[in-house]
Amino acid sequence: MHVQEINSKYIFTDGEIISFKVNYRVPVKGGFIASARVSVKARHALGDEAFEYCTLILNFSGIRSLNISEDFTSEAKISDMTLKKLDDGSFYISLHPFNTTNEPNENDNFVIKADGFTFDMER
Repeated sequence: MHVQEINSKYIFTDGEIISFKVNYRVPVKGGFIASARVSVKARHALGDEAFEYCTLILNFSGIRSLNISEDFTSEAKISDMTLKKLDDGSFYISLHPFNTTNEPNENDNFVIKADGFTFDMER
């Protein structure tokens, strides 16, 4: 599972948001078509306390909601990340979570909720 792999093999503390792109298309029956692609710097855990720096491309499809409140004047550092598959089958990510419980919180920032999630790693 993508969520378990990300949460167990990658370290986002002191990572960085490199880019954020949203594709938003005209209305279709039942809503809009939207997807997002987020590039982040992270550390890939290799075992025995060894890691390598990498860039992860997080891909979201079927965007349900975006909640971003940024002034874009400070660095794009990531202090932590919350990524979870919710009970309804959708995915939740916060790149600026309110706490470190890995549970969604109403005070989280840089939040994406989507029907689909995949990721790719660039070295």
